[in-house]
Amino acid sequence: MSTDPLGDAIADIQTKVLALTIVTINSAPTNPPEALTGAYPFAVTYPSDVDYDFKMGGIGRGDNNITTQIHWTRQNLPTAIAAARPVEREFMKKLFADPTLSRTVVAIKHIHGKFGFLQWADKEDIHIGWDFTITVAIREVASL
Repeated sequence: MSTDPLGDAIADIQTKVLALTIVTINSAPTNPPEALTGAYPFAVTYPSDVDYDFKMGGIGRGDNNITTQIHWTRQNLPTAIAAARPVEREFMKKLFADPTLSRTVVAIKHIHGKFGFLQWADKEDIHIGWDFTITVAIREVASL
């Protein structure tokens, strides 16, 4: 078993984003950058929060939320929206086809997606695109 299942799951999600055929992702760094300086569309995946449920005997489960954002520059808003909107369906097909993210997690439990304006860090430029939250069950844990 991996010592970093969350990191492995994030890497697998980024691989799925890069494998999209409906769009060519031009930049997808391994770790979130300070600024989005790459070519667009730009994809980034990172951990956002975690919930632990504990049961009798100290057994529990960690559910992690992983955020995936796909940014398009909005130099031409109608063009950016037309390019970005169809990505959701293909991305969901890739996730549903592999609910264990190449066996890095127990299961994908929930996916929430939001389409609209995106901003990165404290930068003034605003993009258009997808903001997905993917809830995954990492593993049963006896203790931390």
